[in-house]
Formats: sequence, C-alpha cells, structure tokens
Amino acid sequence: MNLTIRTRILLSALLPILLFIGFTAWLGVQLAQVKASLVEASEQSIHYALRAAELNRSVVQVQQFLSDISATRGKDGLDDGFDKAQQHYKDLTTSLTRFEKRFRDLGDTASLEKVAQINLRARDYYDSGKTMAQAYVTGGPEAGNKLMAAFDESSEALQKDLEPFVASQVDQVKMDLAVGIE
Repeated sequence: MNLTIRTRILLSALLPILLFIGFTAWLGVQLAQVKASLVEASEQSIHYALRAAELNRSVVQVQQFLSDISATRGKDGLDDGFDKAQQHYKDLTTSLTRFEKRFRDLGDTASLEKVAQINLRARDYYDSGKTMAQAYVTGGPEAGNKLMAAFDESSEALQKDLEPFVASQVDQVKMDLAVGIE
C-alpha cells in the first residue's frame, strides 16, 4: 500500500465516522421496529384486555338488573330491568363475537374453544336469570326463590370461566409490550 500520510490520516478519521453513521442508521431501524411493536400492542392487545375486563362488568350488570326486577317485581314503574339486562347481555355477546373473530384470524383454536365455552355459560346464565326474574314477577318470592340458586350457580360458573380468560388477555399485553422493548 502506497498511501500518503495525509490519506492514511483521513481514512483513520473517516472510518469511525462511517461506522457511527452506519450504527445510527441501524439504531433508527431498530427503534422504528420497537415503535411499530408498541403501537400494535397498544392498538390490539390493550384493546382486547380492556374488552375482556368489560365482560366482567356486563355480567355484573345483567345480574344487577335481573335482581332489581326480582326485588321490585316490576311494580311502580320499575320494570325496565329486563331491557337493561338484555342490553348488557348483548354487549357481552358482541364482545365475545369480536374475540371469536380475532382468535379465528390468529388461528388460536384453544382460545376459540374458551370463548365458545364462555358464550354457552353466558347464555345459560342469562336464560336462568330471566326465568328467575320472571318467576318473581309472576309468582312472587315463593316462585322466584326456588330458581335463585340455579341463577347464582350459573353466575359463579360464568365468572369462574371469565377470570382466567381476562387474566390471559392482560398477560398477552404484558408479553407484547415486553417483546416491543427487547
């Protein structure tokens, strides 16, 4: 190599600058990927974790409105419990349908089975609650009290199924965020 001292000095100074520029470009690409992962986590995982938490709220609301009907027996203008319970049940089933679509798109058959089981439990829960509340309205406490245990059991079964499901959605957020940080 017949390089002049001036050329050698310039190359010695230029090499670290080129390495720094290359590292900066690589780092920019990595940060863009992290940002994309975090945006995906916030748009998808967090959305579904919050939606899963809303499932619990809908279950509680259904129980609240059907219990209100049972207590008031729909008298004195307090007969909107059936409609309100139905709306919250509809919210519950709409959310479950969205979970089904998401898990089908992801090819997650285990989660699809869990959602199907929760859907069945939700239907049993709602039907037993309506039957119980109607018994209170038409037959009073004597008729309604006989059905209260079945409604409570279906509520407990549904909540038992929802608890790990909600926890799994929260865990998914944590995993997605952890991947985004790595």
